[in-house]
Amino acid sequence: MGRRKSSLLSDLASLPWWVGVAIGVAGYLLFAHGARVFASGNPLLEGVAQSAASFLAPMWLLLCLFGSGFSGLKDWRTRRLYDKQRGRPNLAALSWQAFERLVGEHFRRRGYRVSATGGSRPDGGIDLVLTKDQERYVVQCKHWKARQVGVSVVRELVGSITQSGAAGGFLVTSGKMTGPAMELANDSGIEVVDGTSLRADLSPHDSLDGVNDLSETSAPPGSPACPICSNGMVLRTARRGRQSGQQFWGCSNFPNCRGTRQLSEVRR
Repeated sequence: MGRRKSSLLSDLASLPWWVGVAIGVAGYLLFAHGARVFASGNPLLEGVAQSAASFLAPMWLLLCLFGSGFSGLKDWRTRRLYDKQRGRPNLAALSWQAFERLVGEHFRRRGYRVSATGGSRPDGGIDLVLTKDQERYVVQCKHWKARQVGVSVVRELVGSITQSGAAGGFLVTSGKMTGPAMELANDSGIEVVDGTSLRADLSPHDSLDGVNDLSETSAPPGSPACPICSNGMVLRTARRGRQSGQQFWGCSNFPNCRGTRQLSEVRR
């Protein structure tokens, strides 16, 4: 996917909201006080410092706060989108932008730090960059209109992994993979999340609203850590959705935290 032309506001909006606030406060202090200290004793520079303190400092802080606000709003909308899809996934109704946001949140709730590369066109190159345990992974999302993903897409992702030096890659589509494409992905170490798998992964989260043994809130020794809050997890049984009757790991801090792991992710 082609990268958008960057601007300071869009760059700030792509950062976590608290980072934007920190940058704004640091810049304000630098313009308002640091410039005066630097210009002390120089009449010409003191005038410049006064301008920086009275104009640049508040403007910089305001710009950063706007960027942080956009970042917070974007995160809220993404979480809301993901929660609406849980249990009743309707991937076909999503735009490609919404699909990419959904995929990003999907990985974020599994403990990855997610960065969007940004782009103005669907389907073409690296869409997301994931970081976990100091390893970097790249993700390519295929819009739902691509019902079957072919070999050429897998080859493109293999090239992107090699070029970027990533530890691995994910190919996520709401459609299906052709047989040769799936074979090449397996041979190349690319993890594929197709439409069936993605819908199944979304469904267990909805089952948190109705699970057996909710009274079990203490994590047993040796239980895995929640991918969201790092608290211990407990075994629970889904009562609704595609995974009805199946066990999964749920956060012991439920309902304050809805982190989950599938049994296949953890070996006891």
